[in-house]
Amino acid sequence: MYFGEEQEELIRQYIETRDERLYEKSIDPLLNNIAYGIRSRRNFQPASYYTSPSVINGCKSLMWEKLISNFDISKNAKAFSYLTRIAQNYFCGVARKRKKSIRTLRLVAWEAEAIWESQHGYSRDAESRMLNIDLSNIRTNIVKMFFERSFNISEGTYKKIMKEIECLPNAHKKAVNRVLHKHLWPTIEKGLGTKRLLRAKTKFANEGFVKTY
Repeated sequence: MYFGEEQEELIRQYIETRDERLYEKSIDPLLNNIAYGIRSRRNFQPASYYTSPSVINGCKSLMWEKLISNFDISKNAKAFSYLTRIAQNYFCGVARKRKKSIRTLRLVAWEAEAIWESQHGYSRDAESRMLNIDLSNIRTNIVKMFFERSFNISEGTYKKIMKEIECLPNAHKKAVNRVLHKHLWPTIEKGLGTKRLLRAKTKFANEGFVKTY
């Protein structure tokens, strides 16, 4: 256990004094442990990317900034809970930006391929090159329709679900189902929630919304 009452007191002392020696000796190692701990707990992959100095130091910098500017020691809140929440949000943000960057690189690659083909006399239907983009948009609309028709959830809840799924390091079926259960049926047994989800999926499919795709 690297964060207990002693460490909470060190955090309070640092906020009050802004002592650089205290930071270097005690606070920086704590922030470092939290950053690595969140990366490991959520299993963000690839590990080499999420444990790189730029990512870890960025997380520590954000935690430090929020700690000295927003954390109120008079409320007796736990600094550990506050900092871990900041670190988790940071890594989720990095994951979203990375996915967006990868998608951008893929689009640039397709565009470069189209230029090369035009210069070398090779023709291919432009629609086929953009098919994956179109299908991605279609799938997104189908998912939103599924939630609206099957569970009558609010726009805010839908966005929370999609954001949390987007943050999953490995969005396999079980991990996605856990997110859905958390937001749709937080008070019932997981087995019953899984059955309800399966029935909703089956009904939605039988209505013909996903047969085309």
